[in-house]
Amino acid sequence: QKGVEWTYLNWGVESMKRVEILVEESLYEFYRKVGAQAGGLPAERVMADALLKLAGELSLQALEKKRRL
Repeated sequence: QKGVEWTYLNWGVESMKRVEILVEESLYEFYRKVGAQAGGLPAERVMADALLKLAGELSLQALEKKRRL
């Protein structure tokens, strides 16, 4: 397993927290390959972007569900 730090999430916001996760080597290799195909992005950046996209999608789903109630 490889430890990955989400260092790409701090866009000048002082109140950000550092998060460390452990991922299987195969999962890290997958994101490394995706990043390489996307112009040489590091695996950590690809994972951070995927996490933020998922968070946005889940937020939209929650808002839609709340609107329907």
